[in-house]
Amino acid sequence: MFYINGFHDPYYGMGRGPHKDNDIGQMMYYNGHSDYIMDCADGDVNGDRIPDSVCTVGNRPGDLQSPFVENIAILIQDGKTHKYTRIPLKENMGYNPTVFLGDFTKDHIDDIFVSIDSGGSGGFSYDYVYSFVDNIPRLPFDSEEASQELKYQVNYRDFYKVEVICDTLKKKYIIDISDKGSEYLSEIYNPDGTLKTQIDTPFLGEVIPLGNVYPVDYQRDGIYDLNLIQRVIGKYNADTLAVVETILEWNGAEFVPTTQRLSIFGSEF
Repeated sequence: MFYINGFHDPYYGMGRGPHKDNDIGQMMYYNGHSDYIMDCADGDVNGDRIPDSVCTVGNRPGDLQSPFVENIAILIQDGKTHKYTRIPLKENMGYNPTVFLGDFTKDHIDDIFVSIDSGGSGGFSYDYVYSFVDNIPRLPFDSEEASQELKYQVNYRDFYKVEVICDTLKKKYIIDISDKGSEYLSEIYNPDGTLKTQIDTPFLGEVIPLGNVYPVDYQRDGIYDLNLIQRVIGKYNADTLAVVETILEWNGAEFVPTTQRLSIFGSEF
């Protein structure tokens, strides 16, 4: 039986799905659990050609007006049997847990894409793609694992250049930082443009772990790829030099990189 705010809803379990638009943010009770509904979407995720309802749910530990959510999980109501399946998430605390349904694994069945804002200064999110074919949860994509697989080097070079190397994909990019301003550059470079000698540590930047992941249907064929966004930083976290975008596509067994590009920000003149 399904309840919202303590009252039985007779429409739940009758094919409409476990939500209405005005149910978002409401308390729900199901299978011995109590959670708040955070976001919902409808689509066939188990492959029986009957639309199911998928929600992100969680608990609000403090002020109900706070956007912070913990114990975030995926809740699926089978459109045929009306039974519920709850899938806990590895990183289950954060803000604005959203759900999007689309075919990422090329089987013509909706997969479940969940994104949770971390709320930290880095501005990154926790992102997952779940498959639920035959009512069996599988995790073909975890943004933390994807981030660990992409290895980078960021090195300052003579004459106001920064070299970004993706060791994983054997790609190299050069960023011109000559417009960063004299105060910034004078800490790193001699007047002739050569790097100052560092006795203890060299001047290094960093490609931070995945900032955000976006589902994109590049071919407009109903199949979604994953667009991974990472910031390239210089001397400190707020010193953003560029953004690396890596496109992942399903190859039948796993998500693999197909394209990578580096974008820089324009300067004022």
